[in-house]
This record gives sequence, structure tokens and C-alpha cells, in this order.
Amino acid sequence: MSRKLSIFLVIIFVFCAGLLVARFWLGEDNWVCTNGEWVKHGNPDSAKPTEGCNKDLSDGTNTVITTNTPYDSQIDREVPTSTILRYNNDVLQIYTPLSGAPVSSPLIIKGLAPSSWFFEAVFPVKLLDENGKEIGVGLAGAKADWMVANKLLPFVATINFVTPTNSPNGGTVVFSADNPAGLPQFESSVSMPVKFSPAQDTTLINIYFSNSRLNPNIQDCSLVFPVERLITKTPAVGQKAIELLLAGVDDLEKTAEYSTAINPGVKLNSLKITNGVAYVDFSEDLEKNVGGSCRVGLIAAQITQTLKQFPTVQNVVISINGRTEDILQP
Repeated sequence: MSRKLSIFLVIIFVFCAGLLVARFWLGEDNWVCTNGEWVKHGNPDSAKPTEGCNKDLSDGTNTVITTNTPYDSQIDREVPTSTILRYNNDVLQIYTPLSGAPVSSPLIIKGLAPSSWFFEAVFPVKLLDENGKEIGVGLAGAKADWMVANKLLPFVATINFVTPTNSPNGGTVVFSADNPAGLPQFESSVSMPVKFSPAQDTTLINIYFSNSRLNPNIQDCSLVFPVERLITKTPAVGQKAIELLLAGVDDLEKTAEYSTAINPGVKLNSLKITNGVAYVDFSEDLEKNVGGSCRVGLIAAQITQTLKQFPTVQNVVISINGRTEDILQP
């Protein structure tokens, strides 16, 4: 056999071996979900899936459509119901709300998303009315290390919105991969329909936090800034405001460099407003391990400004388990 013929046969063998590897090991022949439609990739042996790309899971593991992607083996198959969303080979699993479920503000979204969708541990989520108008935005925050490849990561997102009156057919939640470079080739998004619960009588209130961008190096220890929260109208609006203050900042506010000086776990014991004075009493956690006059000043300012936004409050008296003296000492 001539040397040239031997080389030619070796090339043919390597080429055929490469095709076999691509087909059987790399999963080239399968059905891929693209923009809500199953698209043939290569020459799959199986028939086109009969169920849609984006679907509710209600019967356990057997209802999950399996394709050859890095993420299908990581889908949580223990939950009784969830919604699977696909963009090309990417998979999102939404625990709550389910596709088509009624939602109200604040909308809490929990699920799993590919690690590649996160940048600085977040990716954007927005809510549209039935006309495509944006009515709320939020950030999905990773609840695990986001700097790992090909992993489905747990996330939580919160969207505050005013229920639209012009969307009887519902709206859409849009999940988008974070794309800090703004390059079209890195744009990925999936959407999920939702219904709007009947509109409740709501109002916007302010919650006050520190902000290192607006007050660099905390130059003024009494300077705090408002963020808006939408709540259902209630006669106990002051109590609701303090409860939201104690809950702290959300992921979107953290990204905007808002923060709280108040310890986690603080409880509101009571709030009474008499003759323009708000008497607000907290659990002992308010002063636990609090050091430095600046932090003490920020705590007092957050509580005071959050309550003084209401016209019935001109002054605020803070107490801890009934004590007003010797509290919040630097």
C-alpha cells in the first residue's frame, strides 16, 4: 500500500470517528427548544416532543421533557409542580408562581436558573401588562455561588407593581440573562404568562435606608434615603412601614448600594401615636452588638424618618423593651 493511500485512509478514519463522537457523545442529534418551539438539531432518532417547551409539571418526574443539555439532569424532580422554560439549551425551572397563575404585588418569584445567566449574582426580571408595557422590574438574586459553570442555581426575585386595569387577559414575566456588555449575541430571555389578581386598594410608602453611593464614606451619620414600597392600604400604615424597615433592603436596592444599619431579627413590640408623637418599642436585638456613634445615628435616623413621613407624626420616641434611657449607646 502506498504511503499516500495510507495517509488518506487515516484521514478518513479520523473524520468518521469525529462524526461518531459528535453524534453519540456530544448530543448533536436531538430536539432543541428555541423561542417556544421544538427545532430538529441534527437527525434525532426520537419523534418530535408532543408537549410544549414551556409547560407546567404536575405529575412528577415523568412529565419532564429530557433533552441532551447540561441542565436537564439538574432539574428538581421532587417538586410536585413547577414551570420549565427553555431558551436553546438553557433551562429555567420556576417554582412559584406557576405559568398562568394569578399574581399580586409584591410578586415573589422562586426557581432555578443557569449560572451563565447571572452577573454579580443577579439577572433582570420584568413584568409586562398584556400590551407589553413594563409595569415592574426586579433582580433575581442567586442563593448559591454564581461563579460556577453549567449549574442550575436557586434564585429569588421580588417585583413591586401596581395592578393594571387594562389587562384582563393577564401579563408576562420576562426573565433575561444579564448582559453587561450589551452584545446581541449574548442576549437570552424566556417569558411566562401570568394572570393579575383583582386590584386591591394600594398606596406607596417610603422606607428609609443608608446609601453609600449617595452618602460616600457615610460623611453624614444622620443622612438616610427613601425607597418606595407598594402596600395594601391599612389603618396601621405606620406599623407596616416599620415592619418593612426591619425586613431590610431587597436585591434590587442592594445593587443600588442601599443598606440598613438595623440588626437582623429585630422585632417590633408596639407602636402608639399620641398627640403627634410616635412611641415605638423594639426587642433587645435593636442594640445588640451595636458599636460606634455613626451606626447608632443611622439606626435612629432610619426609624425616625420612616415614621415622620406620616402627617400624624412630628416626633419619635424609641424604646427597647420599654426602656428609653441608656439605649443605643455607641
